[in-house]
Amino acid sequence: MTKEHAKKCFPVYVPKDDIIKAGAKENEYNVYRICKYGILNQHAFISTYQETLERNGNTETLDLNDIGTYSTSCFEEYKDAKRMMKFFTKKNSKAILAYGKIKKETGLSQRTKDRKPKQKSHIDWWIYEKVITYTDFKEVNEGE
Repeated sequence: MTKEHAKKCFPVYVPKDDIIKAGAKENEYNVYRICKYGILNQHAFISTYQETLERNGNTETLDLNDIGTYSTSCFEEYKDAKRMMKFFTKKNSKAILAYGKIKKETGLSQRTKDRKPKQKSHIDWWIYEKVITYTDFKEVNEGE
């Protein structure tokens, strides 16, 4: 991906050069995503940065130098996603877990442990603007 292509694909606030420099690519991963508000829709795939802007607009609590802040968090391993679900359901009992595929054409992605070795199965996904992602996911029911 060239810098020029990235500029056309991402919102203006996303640090495109840093993401590319870090090694993110158009990968394909099977992942779990926590839908914090209990609905599997496009809004369930917003980035941490976008979510903070929507919630209270106070980005001072975020590390704006960390490219992961601008990504949508996913997990390759069910156990890691389930552990984080427990954390989120304490704040919002409506949260659900979805399973699906990050496709190459939906954005850039990277295993977070490529930058932060202590991360387990976390995936950072920088979703291109105007791309529909939720249709590639299904809700995971307990016991599946």
